[in-house]
Amino acid sequence: MGVSFLCFFKIKKEYWNSLVFSFVYTLSTYRMYDVLYRHDLGEVGAFIFLPIALLGIYEIFYGEHKNWLYLTFGMIGIIYSHAITPILMAIVIVAVAVCQIGELKKTPTRLLSLCWATICSLLLTAAYFLPMLEQVKHTKFVLTQSNSNLVAAAADFSDMAHASLNNVYNQANPGILMLFAAIVVFISLTKVENKAVRDFSLIGAVMLLCSTKLFPWELLNKTPIKMIQFPWRFYMIASLLLAVFIAADPLGIFKKRTMKTMLIVLVMLTAISAEYRLVTDSPLQRNTYEAYSKSEPYSIGAGQEYLPIGTNLSKLQRSKHKPQVTKGKAKITNFKQYGTRLSFNFKNAKHAKVDLPIIGYYGFQSTQSKGKVSELHVDKTNNNLAQVTIHGKGKVVVDYFETTTQKLARRTSFLSLLVIIAVLFINKLNLIDFSKIEGLKSSKEK
Repeated sequence: MGVSFLCFFKIKKEYWNSLVFSFVYTLSTYRMYDVLYRHDLGEVGAFIFLPIALLGIYEIFYGEHKNWLYLTFGMIGIIYSHAITPILMAIVIVAVAVCQIGELKKTPTRLLSLCWATICSLLLTAAYFLPMLEQVKHTKFVLTQSNSNLVAAAADFSDMAHASLNNVYNQANPGILMLFAAIVVFISLTKVENKAVRDFSLIGAVMLLCSTKLFPWELLNKTPIKMIQFPWRFYMIASLLLAVFIAADPLGIFKKRTMKTMLIVLVMLTAISAEYRLVTDSPLQRNTYEAYSKSEPYSIGAGQEYLPIGTNLSKLQRSKHKPQVTKGKAKITNFKQYGTRLSFNFKNAKHAKVDLPIIGYYGFQSTQSKGKVSELHVDKTNNNLAQVTIHGKGKVVVDYFETTTQKLARRTSFLSLLVIIAVLFINKLNLIDFSKIEGLKSSKEK
């Protein structure tokens, strides 16, 4: 609530309008659905940084484009929170760029500012996406190999409207307020004088419609856009952009402070009503603290998305948690495990293959072992478990180590952050006039 309030106040210096945006956005139906029903912490985290990224988009395309760091830090927070939301924000940026094509032709340095924001965002998040790409390169995950379900997951417009009008939190929907806001946008778009508000509102309303089967998702089912998994994720962006329309109030519907207060109260009562019904209608989902706090060692995603292809989870659950000699002979003793580190002694081994009770993700190594111990491999015939070949007598020690890519990526992001902080500090002290550097000049100077 604080972040959304400050971001809106940064653009429009009006307290009550900023307060309306904060309440409408924070208590938006789709966000509450994420918090209370899906428990999607990644997406909920991304909601914090969406207003910051939108502030950056506004500055680059409509305001002082030298303030592109807002977009940088907003995208950094989004990327580290949730892997899919950056794709949605990229779509928003492209849509805004299309709407502002005339302005971009007159002031091409705005595109240069966008490039600076993109480059800095990539450098500061290299510690995340480079190791991710490395792991995906070496392992075929269920997530990366699953079939696209965009068409099947898209809801009928009537179902979306019905869920919104009934104010429910147990089904993905934009909510009654956002639905009515989208309708008002389509009816009165020509009456909205502010260009930024008009563009944001139109994109938000279109995205709300695109979340349903009104959009031909068959055309995108085999394109990279399939990574968003579910079309209703567009409710996330629609909630943000339509909240801007509601708070900016370009039609003067909530011009009086009394009307703004009533809107805030209405939003709160709507949220409380939906929350109450969610709890009372789902008594079987209540858990004691003891049951809720119990760890689930085999939980690796609702659909086991992060398991390598061909892994049988039920078979893993039934197997004993200890090394298994799958080929040859060897005597294994003193097996221990501390976190990711596993060790055991062996003797009388004759080129024996031993499967360890861990999945062989890229990064696990046997370099600290003693005796004749091979490099760690993946046994694809046995649930993708880590496997080593041993001979004679010695000790196997397997642990997860940072790869070269991880080390370089982490250092790159950290050094990039230091450079940006140094530049901001230098600029604050006026040691260097950055305004003379092409791409950093303000629109006023142009």
